[in-house]
Amino acid sequence: MKNINIIFLLAIFIISGCALSPQIIEIDPVIEVDTAVVKPVKIRLDVVDARSSEIIGKRGGIYKETSDISTSKNMTSNLRHNLSKVLNKLGYQIANKSDSSDADLIVKITNINYSAYTEKLLNKVELKVAVDVIAHKNNKEFTGGFNATRKKDYVTVPGIEDNEVIVNETLAIVLQNMLKDNDLNKFLGS
Repeated sequence: MKNINIIFLLAIFIISGCALSPQIIEIDPVIEVDTAVVKPVKIRLDVVDARSSEIIGKRGGIYKETSDISTSKNMTSNLRHNLSKVLNKLGYQIANKSDSSDADLIVKITNINYSAYTEKLLNKVELKVAVDVIAHKNNKEFTGGFNATRKKDYVTVPGIEDNEVIVNETLAIVLQNMLKDNDLNKFLGS
Protein backbone atom coordinates (compact mmCIF):
# COMPACT_ATOMS: atom_id res chain seq x y z
CA MET A 1 0.00 0.00 0.00
CA LYS A 2 2.87 2.32 0.82
CA ASN A 3 4.41 1.78 -2.64
CA ILE A 4 1.08 2.56 -4.32
CA ASN A 5 0.85 5.88 -2.43
CA ILE A 6 4.39 6.81 -3.45
CA ILE A 7 3.70 5.90 -7.08
CA PHE A 8 0.43 7.87 -6.98
CA LEU A 9 2.16 10.96 -5.54
CA LEU A 10 4.99 10.65 -8.05
CA ALA A 11 2.49 10.44 -10.92
CA ILE A 12 0.67 13.56 -9.68
CA PHE A 13 3.98 15.40 -9.39
CA ILE A 14 5.00 14.43 -12.94
CA ILE A 15 1.61 15.37 -14.40
CA SER A 16 1.51 18.70 -12.58
CA GLY A 17 4.96 19.51 -13.96
CA CYS A 18 3.60 19.19 -17.49
CA ALA A 19 0.79 21.69 -16.95
CA LEU A 20 2.36 25.13 -16.88
CA SER A 21 0.40 28.04 -15.51
CA PRO A 22 0.32 31.43 -17.26
CA GLN A 23 2.96 34.03 -16.46
CA ILE A 24 2.75 37.81 -16.54
CA ILE A 25 6.17 39.34 -17.13
CA GLU A 26 6.97 42.63 -15.38
CA ILE A 27 8.72 44.83 -17.93
CA ASP A 28 11.55 46.82 -16.34
CA PRO A 29 14.71 46.71 -18.47
CA VAL A 30 17.97 48.19 -17.19
CA ILE A 31 19.07 50.49 -20.00
CA GLU A 32 22.73 51.48 -19.90
CA VAL A 33 24.37 54.01 -22.20
CA ASP A 34 27.44 56.18 -22.00
CA THR A 35 26.86 59.66 -20.64
CA ALA A 36 26.94 62.22 -23.41
CA VAL A 37 26.47 65.92 -23.29
CA VAL A 38 24.11 66.92 -26.05
CA LYS A 39 22.65 70.23 -27.05
CA PRO A 40 19.83 70.71 -24.53
CA VAL A 41 16.82 69.57 -26.51
CA LYS A 42 13.42 69.26 -24.89
CA ILE A 43 11.79 66.01 -26.01
CA ARG A 44 8.21 64.84 -25.65
CA LEU A 45 8.54 61.09 -25.20
CA ASP A 46 5.77 58.61 -25.89
CA VAL A 47 5.99 54.81 -25.66
CA VAL A 48 3.37 52.83 -27.55
CA ASP A 49 2.59 49.12 -27.46
CA ALA A 50 1.76 48.49 -31.13
CA ARG A 51 1.38 44.72 -30.71
CA SER A 52 -1.98 43.08 -31.32
CA SER A 53 -1.83 41.11 -28.04
CA GLU A 54 -0.09 41.19 -24.67
CA ILE A 55 0.72 37.48 -25.10
CA ILE A 56 4.34 37.01 -26.19
CA GLY A 57 4.36 33.21 -26.42
CA LYS A 58 3.77 29.91 -24.65
CA ARG A 59 5.95 28.05 -22.18
CA GLY A 60 5.02 24.68 -23.64
CA GLY A 61 3.88 21.55 -21.83
CA ILE A 62 0.92 19.30 -22.44
CA TYR A 63 -1.71 21.96 -21.68
CA LYS A 64 -0.60 24.72 -24.03
CA GLU A 65 -3.77 26.73 -23.44
CA THR A 66 -2.68 27.42 -19.85
CA SER A 67 0.97 28.24 -20.56
CA ASP A 68 0.66 31.78 -21.98
CA ILE A 69 3.35 34.32 -21.22
CA SER A 70 2.13 37.92 -21.29
CA THR A 71 3.57 41.34 -20.61
CA SER A 72 2.23 43.37 -17.70
CA LYS A 73 -0.39 46.06 -18.26
CA ASN A 74 2.02 48.79 -17.07
CA MET A 75 4.66 47.96 -19.69
CA THR A 76 4.56 51.29 -21.54
CA SER A 77 4.68 53.41 -18.38
CA ASN A 78 7.68 51.43 -17.07
CA LEU A 79 9.47 51.75 -20.41
CA ARG A 80 8.72 55.47 -20.58
CA HIS A 81 10.07 55.96 -17.05
CA ASN A 82 13.27 54.01 -17.80
CA LEU A 83 13.82 55.75 -21.14
CA SER A 84 13.23 59.17 -19.56
CA LYS A 85 15.96 58.51 -16.99
CA VAL A 86 18.45 57.49 -19.68
CA LEU A 87 17.56 60.38 -21.99
CA ASN A 88 18.08 62.78 -19.07
CA LYS A 89 21.44 61.14 -18.40
CA LEU A 90 22.35 61.73 -22.06
CA GLY A 91 21.56 65.43 -21.65
CA TYR A 92 18.06 65.61 -23.13
CA GLN A 93 15.20 67.21 -21.22
CA ILE A 94 11.90 65.34 -21.08
CA ALA A 95 8.84 67.54 -21.53
CA ASN A 96 5.60 66.91 -19.70
CA LYS A 97 2.63 66.12 -21.92
CA SER A 98 1.25 69.65 -21.55
CA ASP A 99 4.61 71.42 -22.11
CA SER A 100 6.01 72.57 -25.42
CA SER A 101 8.95 70.62 -26.81
CA ASP A 102 11.68 70.89 -29.42
CA ALA A 103 11.13 67.34 -30.66
CA ASP A 104 8.73 64.43 -30.34
CA LEU A 105 10.06 60.91 -29.87
CA ILE A 106 7.69 57.96 -30.25
CA VAL A 107 8.99 54.50 -29.36
CA LYS A 108 6.73 51.71 -30.67
CA ILE A 109 7.06 48.18 -29.36
CA THR A 110 6.09 46.22 -32.47
CA ASN A 111 7.05 42.67 -31.49
CA ILE A 112 8.01 40.60 -28.46
CA ASN A 113 8.07 36.94 -29.44
CA TYR A 114 8.89 34.14 -26.97
CA SER A 115 9.38 30.62 -28.26
CA ALA A 116 10.32 27.57 -26.20
CA TYR A 117 11.19 24.04 -27.20
CA THR A 118 13.09 21.04 -25.85
CA GLU A 119 16.20 19.68 -27.54
CA LYS A 120 18.61 17.08 -26.13
CA LEU A 121 17.05 17.34 -22.65
CA LEU A 122 17.54 21.13 -22.57
CA ASN A 123 14.73 23.66 -22.50
CA LYS A 124 15.62 26.26 -25.11
CA VAL A 125 14.15 29.75 -25.21
CA GLU A 126 14.45 32.24 -28.03
CA LEU A 127 13.22 35.79 -27.61
CA LYS A 128 12.86 38.32 -30.41
CA VAL A 129 12.09 42.00 -29.86
CA ALA A 130 11.42 44.69 -32.46
CA VAL A 131 11.03 48.41 -31.83
CA ASP A 132 10.28 51.25 -34.24
CA VAL A 133 11.15 54.84 -33.50
CA ILE A 134 9.58 57.94 -35.01
CA ALA A 135 10.96 61.40 -34.24
CA HIS A 136 9.60 64.78 -35.33
CA LYS A 137 11.56 68.02 -35.22
CA ASN A 138 11.34 71.25 -37.24
CA ASN A 139 8.69 69.78 -39.56
CA LYS A 140 11.00 66.86 -40.39
CA GLU A 141 10.60 63.19 -39.56
CA PHE A 142 13.08 60.45 -38.67
CA THR A 143 12.09 56.76 -38.65
CA GLY A 144 14.11 53.71 -37.71
CA GLY A 145 13.73 50.12 -36.64
CA PHE A 146 15.74 48.10 -34.13
CA ASN A 147 15.75 44.34 -33.43
CA ALA A 148 17.41 41.94 -31.02
CA THR A 149 17.33 38.19 -30.47
CA ARG A 150 18.48 36.29 -27.37
CA LYS A 151 18.70 32.55 -26.89
CA LYS A 152 19.16 30.73 -23.59
CA ASP A 153 19.25 27.10 -22.52
CA TYR A 154 17.76 25.88 -19.24
CA VAL A 155 17.97 22.52 -17.50
CA THR A 156 14.39 22.90 -16.21
CA VAL A 157 11.41 24.74 -17.66
CA PRO A 158 12.17 28.43 -17.04
CA GLY A 159 10.20 30.05 -14.24
CA ILE A 160 8.86 33.58 -14.19
CA GLU A 161 12.15 35.00 -12.87
CA ASP A 162 14.10 33.41 -15.73
CA ASN A 163 11.60 34.67 -18.28
CA GLU A 164 11.58 38.19 -16.85
CA VAL A 165 15.37 38.27 -17.14
CA ILE A 166 15.49 37.19 -20.80
CA VAL A 167 12.63 39.52 -21.82
CA ASN A 168 14.08 42.55 -20.01
CA GLU A 169 17.64 41.84 -21.21
CA THR A 170 16.47 41.66 -24.83
CA LEU A 171 14.38 44.82 -24.50
CA ALA A 172 17.37 46.60 -22.94
CA ILE A 173 19.60 45.60 -25.89
CA VAL A 174 17.09 46.97 -28.42
CA LEU A 175 16.57 50.24 -26.53
CA GLN A 176 20.31 50.72 -25.95
CA ASN A 177 20.94 50.26 -29.68
CA MET A 178 18.21 52.79 -30.42
CA LEU A 179 19.69 55.35 -28.02
CA LYS A 180 23.20 54.83 -29.45
CA ASP A 181 22.02 55.34 -33.04
CA ASN A 182 24.08 58.22 -34.47
CA ASP A 183 21.44 59.17 -37.04
CA LEU A 184 18.72 59.47 -34.40
CA ASN A 185 20.96 61.50 -32.09
CA LYS A 186 22.01 63.82 -34.93
CA PHE A 187 18.38 64.33 -35.86
CA LEU A 188 17.31 65.14 -32.30
CA GLY A 189 20.35 67.33 -31.62
CA SER A 190 20.23 69.36 -34.83
